[in-house]
Amino acid sequence: MYRHANEISRKALTYIYQQKNASARFQKMTQDLGINERDLTKNLFWLEEHHLVKLSTSLPAGSTFPQIVVVRLTREGTELVSKPEKFSNRFPLDEPTTSTPLHNYRDVLRLLRDTVEADKGIDKKSRRDALASIDNLLEIPITDRKVGS
Repeated sequence: MYRHANEISRKALTYIYQQKNASARFQKMTQDLGINERDLTKNLFWLEEHHLVKLSTSLPAGSTFPQIVVVRLTREGTELVSKPEKFSNRFPLDEPTTSTPLHNYRDVLRLLRDTVEADKGIDKKSRRDALASIDNLLEIPITDRKVGS
């Protein structure tokens, strides 16, 4: 099951905030939150890029990518989680963002379709026209190709 990216961010930040010293071991987080390592890793690296967490990593012998060992909230992360309104504004749960993997162009178009459907700022005619265009593109066999090929 794939989760909404903002949902993962909220769960991860709240979990760390509730731990002693605002610090958590990565493996325990994945178990306690029920989020797979891949999705949680991607999300935590994003949170670190935005200065909300600090990651302690290791590079096991023979590995290409670092592994997260410990996650700590930064001062900015702690402040954000402690203010519910700011926290909700930064990570709303009603946006159509996703951590769903995009395997082919059909997946990309479906995500675009979901985004257009959910956008309340698009007038009805423009939305209808955009959805019709996306639906037409979904009929083209090339959309089954892998993204990047």
